[in-house]
Amino acid sequence: MEVENGEEICCCTVEYKHGIMDKYLPDLIETTAFGTRIIIEAFEGGGVPINELYAAGGIAQKNEMMMQIYADVTNKEIHISSSKQAPALGAALFGAVAAGATRGGYDTIESASEHMSRL
Repeated sequence: MEVENGEEICCCTVEYKHGIMDKYLPDLIETTAFGTRIIIEAFEGGGVPINELYAAGGIAQKNEMMMQIYADVTNKEIHISSSKQAPALGAALFGAVAAGATRGGYDTIESASEHMSRL
């Protein structure tokens, strides 16, 4: 405990010790996957069917174990974006729609996506 201006401050840190995180990492990932499953079940309970999941970004592309845990826990197929810069690609897609087909872009997000992106 530190004391600053007469008030106690609790500081917590996590140290990486070789082997410790490797041992518990699958459990931590599984915990977040179950959180995702609860969200999916809430949508489905409200009448919104969720048939498959899409993942984008570095973790989805680099951590096969994490994606497998999520697929197992949610019982959903997970598609991983082929773009390493999915947010930038999304911005480019909407920029192309804003430009419109007459100025070299596309008239709909579906059309832009069909031509500019892939899984």
